[in-house]
Amino acid sequence: MNGGVYRLAESATPDLLYIPPEVDFNRYDGPFYLFKNTNFRYMPTEGSPYLELSHAREFRRLESIRQLGTITTTRSNTFQDQTRALHSMVTGMMADLVLTANGFDEHQRRVGIAAGMLHDIAMMPYSDQGKLLEPGKYEEEDFVRYVLERSHYLQETLQGFGVAIDEVVAAVQGHGLIGTLINSRRGIDVDNLSYLAIDQSKLVEGRMDEIQQLVDTQGIFDQYNNLRFVDGELAFDDPQLLLKLVKFRALMYANVYQFHENRAKEAFLQRRLNGHHIELDDLLSWGDIQFGVWFHQTFGERDYLDFFSIGGSPFKEVDREYDLSKLEEIKQGLETQDGNVVVARLKPARPAVRNRVIHEGEVVWLDEIPEFREEVEDIRRIIHSLDYIGVYRRTA
Repeated sequence: MNGGVYRLAESATPDLLYIPPEVDFNRYDGPFYLFKNTNFRYMPTEGSPYLELSHAREFRRLESIRQLGTITTTRSNTFQDQTRALHSMVTGMMADLVLTANGFDEHQRRVGIAAGMLHDIAMMPYSDQGKLLEPGKYEEEDFVRYVLERSHYLQETLQGFGVAIDEVVAAVQGHGLIGTLINSRRGIDVDNLSYLAIDQSKLVEGRMDEIQQLVDTQGIFDQYNNLRFVDGELAFDDPQLLLKLVKFRALMYANVYQFHENRAKEAFLQRRLNGHHIELDDLLSWGDIQFGVWFHQTFGERDYLDFFSIGGSPFKEVDREYDLSKLEEIKQGLETQDGNVVVARLKPARPAVRNRVIHEGEVVWLDEIPEFREEVEDIRRIIHSLDYIGVYRRTA
């Protein structure tokens, strides 16, 4: 089945094969994971944790959840086909590659694979937009244990690879060395590396010169090759390359992920969902289709088409205010009972500039290197520009 590839490519890790560009991989069975503008060209081996975990019903559910939720029905300049399953698989692979390169043993490496693959196992339908049912309540890290303890298949599979549920949960929640790799909370981790590498590969070329220039930077999306554990600390050994990735991430948030059209739709969706409840077990078994059916039945055809049909959006941002203390004042003055005007402060991304790097032979913080200070502040400015009170109007 995959034997030809085994002979043509050396194993990148005990569970992953690197597929060289000259290999005609179409002659072989996959699954293959190859992304434009990167050197990410890998295939899981038979019997690996990747294939075994991906057979779980809970993981297959992620195949029906879009990584970017309703954003994919507003704009077409990013990878609309990226699902939480694809993203999670690649996150596990990147964790595997980093841990292998840094000499971690098989047990630790497989904890990293499992945590990477399962970090979104409790993701809501339509991703972050599904969380708007009850903001702050449905963060996926909080329910990983809940899902794992209700899945006999996942428990048995993890046990078969010598991985404990407690180890997976700890890593997903950012604890320990492997947790720093999966969920750094302040800088770049393999979760970020995964979705950025996938999204850039389908970005519409020519949309924004600055983004395109960064996309064309060799190695920018192969940062998993740029990560080292030094004296128990995770560090990137090419600070300039990392800085370019963090800049790319900030521009993607400003121009795609949290673009004002997408924020307008999100503000109206949060207002529409306010006060409605879906049982947790239903949410953790639904994909986007089931959520869409519930939404259609609950709110009707017009609202369903406005939020979930591909094409133009009737929701527009008409004003913004950066004095965050004025939120309630603006709400009282402008927000309408009929729901045609919504005032909201939507959570911005973190700047992700707080990363350890190897600079002049020492491990230091990226945002404390004097020569990078101006670029770091520019990234912070881009992210800060997304933290405002928006006034949004339904125009149709």
